[in-house]
Amino acid sequence: MSTKILIIGACGQIGTELTQKLRAIYGTDNVIASDIRKLNTDVVNSGPFEVVNALDFIRLKILWKNTKLMRFI
Repeated sequence: MSTKILIIGACGQIGTELTQKLRAIYGTDNVIASDIRKLNTDVVNSGPFEVVNALDFIRLKILWKNTKLMRFI
């Protein structure tokens, strides 16, 4: 099983850099970027992206099950 990583706040300054670096290490399909809204950035257009509110535990739990996530960042 490959490692799947969800990055919350991926459209922010640090999240953007982190997403790009982790996608280079683990592969684009294994790093899911997310943020509270979908902005027109390279992070959104370069791989998997989900609109998720970090305070919405139910949505995060559903995303966790559907993508078989191994880590949250």
